[in-house]
Amino acid sequence: LAWAAQNLERAGEAPLALAAYEALASREPASVAFRMGVVRTLPRTDANLPRLTQTLADVVKLAPSVVEARNDLAWLRLLSGVDKEESTKTAEELHRAAPKVPAFRVTLALARLRAGRAAEALTLCDETALDWANAPGPWQAVRAAALREGGRAAEADRLLATAKPDTWLREERHLAGLSVQ
Repeated sequence: LAWAAQNLERAGEAPLALAAYEALASREPASVAFRMGVVRTLPRTDANLPRLTQTLADVVKLAPSVVEARNDLAWLRLLSGVDKEESTKTAEELHRAAPKVPAFRVTLALARLRAGRAAEALTLCDETALDWANAPGPWQAVRAAALREGGRAAEADRLLATAKPDTWLREERHLAGLSVQ
């Protein structure tokens, strides 16, 4: 079943891969690999946000060294306003350990925005070697928010003109200053 889940995921069959990973994770509750499979294949929607957050929390509890899970969990919690202090601490630790990793920089920028420290968020974004027009959408939301807060609204508007916010979580759209209907 593990082989099938991996091949289904590679083939782009996320719903089938998700079902296989979920079955595997229920059989082997301590398996980080199967839970991360669930994270990768679970549709990133507002409806799935609690489940995604819980799965990441489970992974972090089982294997705190999985930095991707720690970062993603911090991101989701910062977005939702849950455990902001702990999530900020995680973002700071990850950034300190690997300051050039864009995912860690952008999560720390989100933490800075949530703390009302927009200038620091903007500096983190500005100093990230990234083509923002082609960056992951949620990262664009952070960049746009930092730009707006930093008095560079026109630049934020240009970035958002090419973005695809329909794939973002509600709170990411809100952060970017977009409609959240």
